[in-house]
Amino acid sequence: QNFAAGEVTIDPVKDLNLPSSSTDKNPVLGVKLAISPTELVFETRKIASVENSAIEKGAIDPNDSNFIKPLFEELQKINKSDKESDKSLAKGGRILFQADRELPYSTIRKIMYTASMAGFPNLKLVTTASK
Repeated sequence: QNFAAGEVTIDPVKDLNLPSSSTDKNPVLGVKLAISPTELVFETRKIASVENSAIEKGAIDPNDSNFIKPLFEELQKINKSDKESDKSLAKGGRILFQADRELPYSTIRKIMYTASMAGFPNLKLVTTASK
């Protein structure tokens, strides 16, 4: 199943239960990031495991408990890319973020913090349409 209300298509991650919301705005282009109860997915690739609502310890910087190393590295690749599509994504600094509705804010905050540190401060939360 895909979700789209405009030019952006988003494929949901397995076992991800999105919160519901309603809006009149169309989705925007951005880097796709999702966190389910079992994994952190960047675009279409798993970059870290999630267990007991927390990102695996090995992915967290030992000097900064809010910093997710593999996420920062992936976002930096976009910042340093020569591809025009990546330059556009980096300039907008936008992430289309799917987060399971059962995950605690403390886990989501780590993603927001790391994304901001990598130059992607604009997280757009993906939700399902409420009726």
